[in-house]
Amino acid sequence: MGRRNEVVRGDASFPQIALTFDAGAAAGSVSELLDGLRDGAVRATFFVTGAFADRYPKIVARISAEGHEIANHSYSHPDFTKLSDRQMRDELRRATVSLEAATGQSIAPLWRPPFGARDDRVLSLVENEGFRSIYWTFDSGDWIEGTTTRQIITTDLGKAVNGAVIVHHVSPPTTAAAIPAVIDGLTRRGFELVTVSQLLGYDPSCPPKLV
Repeated sequence: MGRRNEVVRGDASFPQIALTFDAGAAAGSVSELLDGLRDGAVRATFFVTGAFADRYPKIVARISAEGHEIANHSYSHPDFTKLSDRQMRDELRRATVSLEAATGQSIAPLWRPPFGARDDRVLSLVENEGFRSIYWTFDSGDWIEGTTTRQIITTDLGKAVNGAVIVHHVSPPTTAAAIPAVIDGLTRRGFELVTVSQLLGYDPSCPPKLV
């Protein structure tokens, strides 16, 4: 755990990994990504902005219906370190309203900072709003211009460790193309692929893993 109970990695004693996907603007290849997760029988955690949910409610409904976890990624994807306290609360609350409208259910009490930007003031406010900040153990790099499918696979498999939280994005076609090989490679090495809530022991379908 990082500052103020922020999660950067699960328990290193357990061979579990959480694949996570950020959805901020464009839908891109999200349908193909969801197909790959479905075919691999993997549940993941999606950090979704409220603006994305308002723009693509059917996609967000599908994510939820297929058993994936949906969590808060703000409403409009701003840098929280540059916002006032009031603006941050508005971003969190508006996102929750939009996400719950699209899914018809409560979202996970988890939040990921847009751009990874946060400081003690941001983390304190987010915690007071009832969310736990989820960072990542390592970045797949799928957002970097020119990144190939092979590079994503190599990064995910090469850096995989017990308890890892891996960040990806929903729109790149290279990510959708890489996920089947990532799932196959990680499971062959004995990793169980879980949601962030399962990694933290929040999900009753999976026993607590953090001490």
